[in-house]
Amino acid sequence: MYAGPAKPANEVAELFRKANYVTILSVDGQKVPYSKRATILELLPGKHTIECSFRSEYMDTGYTSDPSAKGAIRLTFDAQAGYSYWINPNVNPFTEVWQPQVMSGIGNASVVK
Repeated sequence: MYAGPAKPANEVAELFRKANYVTILSVDGQKVPYSKRATILELLPGKHTIECSFRSEYMDTGYTSDPSAKGAIRLTFDAQAGYSYWINPNVNPFTEVWQPQVMSGIGNASVVK
């Protein structure tokens, strides 16, 4: 997360959660403060690793990419200045498995392959 002096929007990338049930826990190993988890995070251009989790009000436990595991999932993506990115939960309600995707505002395309 970028925490330096304010930069113009065309010099940083934005990362946010698209839904309340997705939580961005950390960016590049730096924990996201609870007070900022519902806000837009600014990132410098370049490769970033995010850790996120998914909780559903209809379940006692969180969905996970591995039904036998509990906890957060890490994704790495390349952020470009001036772009906005969000986490798409991509949930399978029948298997209770989720696979988060980092999406870009350009064509709603996943940026993590």
